[in-house]
Amino acid sequence: MEELILEALFQDFKQREVLEVSPFGDIFFKEDDLKGGEVYSICQIMPPTRAKNNPAQKGEFMFLIQTVAFDELTFQKFLKAGTKTLFKRSTEELRYSHDALVDRFGLRKKLKKELGRLGRDHIYGYCTLDGHNSDNPLAEKVELNEYHKKVMHFLKRSSRKIFSDIWELNSEDDFGPATQKLYYGYGFELPQRIFTCHNLKSLAVANQTIKDLYPGILKLKNLNELSLNNVSFIPPDLMNNLHKLPYLVSLKLSRDGDYYSTPIEGLPPKLEQIKSLKYLNFSGNKYPHWSVLVSLTGLKTLNLSNTGLSRISSRIKYLNQLEELDLSNNEITELPESLVTLKRLKVLKLSNNPLVKLPSWLCKMKQLQVLDLEDTQLMEIPQNLPYLNNLSELNLRKNQFKSLPVTLKQVPNKVLLLEQKNKALFNREVQNKLSEIPKGKCLFKADLNFKLMVVNQLMYVDEVLFPKFNVRNFVKNNQSRKIDIEEEGYNIIPEVANYFKNLPIPLELLVDIVDLLPDGGDEIYGQLTPLWDGEDDRYDVMSIEDIKYLPNLKTTNTMNFSSKLVAQLKEMNIEVIEY
Repeated sequence: MEELILEALFQDFKQREVLEVSPFGDIFFKEDDLKGGEVYSICQIMPPTRAKNNPAQKGEFMFLIQTVAFDELTFQKFLKAGTKTLFKRSTEELRYSHDALVDRFGLRKKLKKELGRLGRDHIYGYCTLDGHNSDNPLAEKVELNEYHKKVMHFLKRSSRKIFSDIWELNSEDDFGPATQKLYYGYGFELPQRIFTCHNLKSLAVANQTIKDLYPGILKLKNLNELSLNNVSFIPPDLMNNLHKLPYLVSLKLSRDGDYYSTPIEGLPPKLEQIKSLKYLNFSGNKYPHWSVLVSLTGLKTLNLSNTGLSRISSRIKYLNQLEELDLSNNEITELPESLVTLKRLKVLKLSNNPLVKLPSWLCKMKQLQVLDLEDTQLMEIPQNLPYLNNLSELNLRKNQFKSLPVTLKQVPNKVLLLEQKNKALFNREVQNKLSEIPKGKCLFKADLNFKLMVVNQLMYVDEVLFPKFNVRNFVKNNQSRKIDIEEEGYNIIPEVANYFKNLPIPLELLVDIVDLLPDGGDEIYGQLTPLWDGEDDRYDVMSIEDIKYLPNLKTTNTMNFSSKLVAQLKEMNIEVIEY
């Protein structure tokens, strides 16, 4: 079972040998470093870190891979570092590592008192040591094989979600054999020392040039994940040799159009030779030929959003391992019936395409969990579409529907993403409520900071409030005075604040706000204070009087609210999540 867990985590077909299992069900293993040596590591298994008011549930897990040693002798010393006979001969570093990874800083001893001594083939399961779960409310003595079966069950449901987070960032050994994960972005130069990290598993480069990445990257034979996002130019030699990274599982060659990167024309050659490749993100580039794509038969996730794609080839049926397909922001007008043959497909994203009609066979794709049809040209949907019973999200927002089937009433509100005006097409109760809402606009005069939260949701998240404000265009066209963003951008620009203060908001848009979850990185704060570091309380809310304009608000967080306002929100039956 332990071998299966490692295979499900890494997904790279590399041989790994299980050596030991810790008292907490963690897995010690070794692998070839592809340079004539070996790497000894531990796969830690524990509940995910969550806020106190949103604790992890039993059966949810997170995974961390940490390097322990580079030879068998050191590994054996590590395993025995906690024993009294060898304690004095163990180095301080080994003793600390043993305490952290095997005993979890005394937790083993504590649970022995609380739950009793471990019997044969039993471990202390569901344990962690973090600021939120230090009491280990989920901890229990459990049979090892049954515990690892539950871990495997979780991995089968969510391996993609945890793939990028399994490697531990190594801050003490930035460049060396223990380094597993590196990220460079926004002008940070790529040091040549990264090519000495021959056990590197994950490398991400964003928003800069990568002229020095080749040929050194070919030394990183153990690389599982490579992300090149918004890089200005990818050298042809690098593109032509990516297939020489034999254990690559995830490849991201993407751009979002907000940087000076040049679109890539076509996929790197010979990618089909990487048998482990399962996750491919090519968004923002020029769409590749289908003849090349369909040769990548092991893909689980494919992102071709914003590539100018106008058709889906019927040969997509050969990608029969696909679980997620993102074709949003393209020019697709119709769907081929071969999509129905993708029996593993769980997520299908088709938003921002000029689709005018959905085929009835789409209702046969019972395994779908997410279907995104936001902002298309649909005016109706098939009568049986609501019978896709496994859906956790059905997004039908921003469509000009003429009619909708009454069967949509059976779709739970948390699943169906749809404006109230369109819900009124099939639900008379909603229709009656809408008729009671006054027409017109409001200014949210009570508190500007509360209004900013609302505007951010409508203008930058939902994108239904126009025109979308851009501070640089505003400054360029401002006639009253010259505004220097580089000088004034650390503080709120008065003219921008005045713009939002006087901005009227249509009441009909406010009925669709269910969640207000502000974050320091929200777009609107970057418009008011372009150079703000997000660290102070300048956007704290003093009054929630204008919450009366949000009749359907259900959830917010504590970022901008004092404890007094949080209490008031809870009295209104609004859920307040810890920020």
